[in-house]
Amino acid sequence: MAYTRHYQYAKNNPSIFYAPFRNDLTYNLGEVMTSRLTKDEDNVYAGFHSFKNYADAHHLAYVNGWNYKNRRFHVMKAYIPKGSKYYEGTFYGKASYASSKMMIVRPLGFWERLLLRWKSW
Repeated sequence: MAYTRHYQYAKNNPSIFYAPFRNDLTYNLGEVMTSRLTKDEDNVYAGFHSFKNYADAHHLAYVNGWNYKNRRFHVMKAYIPKGSKYYEGTFYGKASYASSKMMIVRPLGFWERLLLRWKSW
């Protein structure tokens, strides 16, 4: 999941995507990004977080859209590159991953979202 700021759309520049919970981190689409992966017994404190299921990512994007009126949230197509260190767990009670590397490709298109939504019912 990522967000764009509404004023970007007013300027027809929706190409800057931000991490949803770190305002200073922008995603470079199509590039492998690296992060520290820090974990204790129960929690991951640093790393790239991603959801296992589309419906969970969509729900959080929808909820955040209501909470942050100046942001537009997107579910993104992303990969955890082979050889990355990662953990499986939960984020907001939903199945998720935390990884040391991630490549964010692009926002999901309308038909992709519709198909994934249909499959999750």
